[in-house]
Amino acid sequence: MEERKRFIEDWLRAGAATNVAALCRLYGISRRTGYKWLERFRQGGWPELEDRSHAAHRQPGRIPESVERRVIEARRQHPSWGPKKLRAWLESKESQTSWPAASTIGDALKRAGLVRGRKRMRRLAEAAPSPLREPEAPNDLWTIDYKGQFRTGDGVLCYPLTVVDGYSRFLLNCTAHVGTSYAEARRGLERLFLERGLPRRIRSDNGSPFASIGTGRLSRLNVWWLKLGIAVERIGRHERLHRTLKAETVRPPAGDRRRQQRRFDLFRHEYNQERPHEALRQRPPAAFYAPATRAYPSELADLDYPGHWERRRVRHDGRIKFLGEKYFLSEALARELVGLRSGRSHLADLVRSGGTRLVRRRQPRTVAARLGSQWPPRGPLTTAYTVTHSGLECYLSDRSFSTWLLVKPGFNAALPVEGARIWLLYLLLMLWAACLWVHR
Repeated sequence: MEERKRFIEDWLRAGAATNVAALCRLYGISRRTGYKWLERFRQGGWPELEDRSHAAHRQPGRIPESVERRVIEARRQHPSWGPKKLRAWLESKESQTSWPAASTIGDALKRAGLVRGRKRMRRLAEAAPSPLREPEAPNDLWTIDYKGQFRTGDGVLCYPLTVVDGYSRFLLNCTAHVGTSYAEARRGLERLFLERGLPRRIRSDNGSPFASIGTGRLSRLNVWWLKLGIAVERIGRHERLHRTLKAETVRPPAGDRRRQQRRFDLFRHEYNQERPHEALRQRPPAAFYAPATRAYPSELADLDYPGHWERRRVRHDGRIKFLGEKYFLSEALARELVGLRSGRSHLADLVRSGGTRLVRRRQPRTVAARLGSQWPPRGPLTTAYTVTHSGLECYLSDRSFSTWLLVKPGFNAALPVEGARIWLLYLLLMLWAACLWVHR
């Protein structure tokens, strides 16, 4: 600006006889630039020599200011939503407006300072496909988990219990609990079953109260679900949901548990009814969910077994008595009715067909070799009893050998030892032979 003024002042001082070409060489500019400055000065005086914007006079891709203001307003209303969710939500609310692409909305948010840069993540190899079956309809699969505990403003720990429909991503339950006990979890699930019905499967992680270290990792909740006709699966998937829940309801936490529950209720309504979900083609979960058709029964009866099966009531300590001996099954099965059926099983096949681990942490081949060497002359073909409780199967026999427990996938277990009847017959034959030898 100062150089332009000096150029014009020298031109005015020299008057009409000024050599414009020489003056331009003196200032190191082209004659075209010099004549352009003179023309602008003649048209508007000194103000016309100010710097002008280099932006294009016409920008077809620029969004209107009213649309940009609405995008920024929506972002401030939903701070955790990205451009894709904001665009889908705005289209559902104000369909008469022509909303720009998600990338353009992202640029507008950057200009407004509403986007924080994230560290670029290294691309990882694709994970192997999961062996678990994906849900095909609402209530085909529910996933359940406790979010990590936190303290409310009054210093009391809060444990949010979340339940999600795996097909529609519908957040069925988000309740603030004071702990992770079986009783509190069951009360919350009973209310949910009465309201929404029963699912076909429930998937959880291996934490309490959803699993234990006992037979088949069964917990009391698992036994209750099995009696309701609900299959049990492992490995949860609530981490992404819990990150969103924490960002929108727990930072900072409410003053007490009641106020925190009000936040959870508002979040659940927005999550189900308004928040677009990318896995659902940017539609809210409520558009895909419907209540279950199976109702929660008022009473739970004992499981029914075929007439030729033996029946035993599991004691309070998780044991049953059979053939004069006591066998431990699981404390989770306390006071439950189990059925026993007889059959013939090959010990080596029984051990090899087991699943993942031994309770006493010994290798299956070691157990087979140890027990196989102690069988009577008939070999390892023996009679066993199968204890069944809605998907849990245990093979029982005499306690004259160690009681090994082999856990299979799907809550199947095997407890192989030799049958008492074969041993009794063997001992009677030996006694009879000894008596004959003595009398001879």
